[in-house]
Amino acid sequence: MLHKEAKVKVDKWDINYLKVGKGPHKVLCLPGALGTIWTDFKPQIEGFDLEKFTLVVWDPPGYGKSRPPEKDFPADFYEKDADYAYEFMKIRDITSWSEKMREPFVEIYGKQFLAVYWSKWLDGMITVFNSDKGNICAQMLKDIKCPTFILYGERDPL
Repeated sequence: MLHKEAKVKVDKWDINYLKVGKGPHKVLCLPGALGTIWTDFKPQIEGFDLEKFTLVVWDPPGYGKSRPPEKDFPADFYEKDADYAYEFMKIRDITSWSEKMREPFVEIYGKQFLAVYWSKWLDGMITVFNSDKGNICAQMLKDIKCPTFILYGERDPL
């Protein structure tokens, strides 16, 4: 079976990962000692029951295909990698969305493209947030000259 690796941006890193299977049991595989997806987890990728398990295997920042840049190894590098793994899983996984939320987008974009496109959109929003504290258009509101009704979500800051 052919497995397709992909990349997502987490902080300054282009993280290489592989997601296989469609089972309800999710497994995040973290390589050790300069390990990669294939050096450390080939038997699991090829041997797990992928109807029961969904495996997400990554090359941590600075390892394998998650380079460049090269990685430094300060005393807390494992903690930093754990933080990156957390962010990687938290913001990029559209499978954590409810079916009601996900299905209309899958219908439009397709499952594979939606995951990639969502990741790119998040990268753009992170850039906006980091460059201007999340301000997309508030500075332009003063320029509106006609009566305007601004409607926004309960959790959307304005």
